[in-house]
Amino acid sequence: MVNGHKMATPLTFRGIAHPPAKSTRDHPSDLSVGELAVTNTNGLPLHVEHDTTKPPIGHVLASYEGTRGELRVIGQVTDPTIAAQVKSGELRGLSLGTDCVQDMSGNVLSRHQKELSLCDEGRRSGTWVTHINDRMVHSVAAFSAKGARRPAKPPLTITPFPHFHTDGRRDSRTMSDTVPIESTDSVTKQSYDEEKARATKASEENASLKARLEAFENRDRSKLQSYQPVMENYIKELATEFATPENKVHFDSFSEWTRSCHERPNLDTQMQLGTVIHACASKLKRTREDASVQSATADQLASMAKENEGLREKLTVKDARIGELSTSLKEIQENSEALQMQLQKADALSEKFDFSKATSREADAAKTDDEKPLVSKTENASKMGFVQTVDPSMALFAFVNGNFGGASARFMPSSSNHSLLGAPAGSDIGIGSALRPM
Repeated sequence: MVNGHKMATPLTFRGIAHPPAKSTRDHPSDLSVGELAVTNTNGLPLHVEHDTTKPPIGHVLASYEGTRGELRVIGQVTDPTIAAQVKSGELRGLSLGTDCVQDMSGNVLSRHQKELSLCDEGRRSGTWVTHINDRMVHSVAAFSAKGARRPAKPPLTITPFPHFHTDGRRDSRTMSDTVPIESTDSVTKQSYDEEKARATKASEENASLKARLEAFENRDRSKLQSYQPVMENYIKELATEFATPENKVHFDSFSEWTRSCHERPNLDTQMQLGTVIHACASKLKRTREDASVQSATADQLASMAKENEGLREKLTVKDARIGELSTSLKEIQENSEALQMQLQKADALSEKFDFSKATSREADAAKTDDEKPLVSKTENASKMGFVQTVDPSMALFAFVNGNFGGASARFMPSSSNHSLLGAPAGSDIGIGSALRPM
């Protein structure tokens, strides 16, 4: 970037970001065969010497696995100053910025590529920029004999990559100077078989890892697809509430992403974003359900409180009525007890009642042994003993209607047929007829 402006035409380069995997890792960030096969650096930012505090000077366009199992990248440099350093040969190394997560024992739990850097020389061997604007600028040749019986090969040469000065001029030594390399090393059949066996084993392991990776990816894509309805409804709801004519396109783009996220590349990024959005949508749904339950509970509580107040009012009225009835009953009981005492004094009481008991006040109350009526008895000290109480009118009629033949009879038939003294002698009509006119 010069004077705050980017290059009109970015510099495009190709190179090796990671060499073929080794049997053992030299560093925890080194990638295995399976990891190299699935690593995707598309879109990673491009920095210089891993200085992420400064803005990126470009980005990675694509990445792919090379014929030897190495990780190759295609990138662009948009900063003119850095592009000049790449052309001059000052920055020809490539280095991956790998984020390693380890447990307390030092075991690596995950490796994630964060950025790609241009540097003077990468830590891993063979990680160089090989082409600039489709022009080869770096090459490596290796030669070996297949056996002593093979005819000797002529000396081979390696043409170094063209060298550029800082002002962009090409060094004249580049095309003319060559380095002869003699082919002196031989390979025995045993070594060849061993290498072939290792290559076969690595190929099988690679196929197994790819199959496992595909299974994991299918599982994650299925999970993302199951998230799709919830995420789409959530984004639509957000768009309805917050979208404006200026930012509506962002909501539409995100809504389109929810429908196709399970089919997009870079599954790790899609899964992370989908999981977070689905969690937010689920949280909002639970919050609304809780609010609905609380609202229903509040309505039920208000209804119960209202009903409780009505019951309290009814109970208050009943308590007041019970108090009134208790007072009235007390008065009736006192009057009944006073009347019973008067009747007892007049010797006109045949049964005595205890009005404090229910059977003495209520006709249908069940009687118990303790609540049977008390019989009042009057004893006299005379020789006649007990005197029964009789009805006066019945005693009078029994007395006047008695047929007495002696002289002591109080009323006798009269021969004068007097209307007041009775019927004539020999009549069966008693004193009742004489008393009737009266």
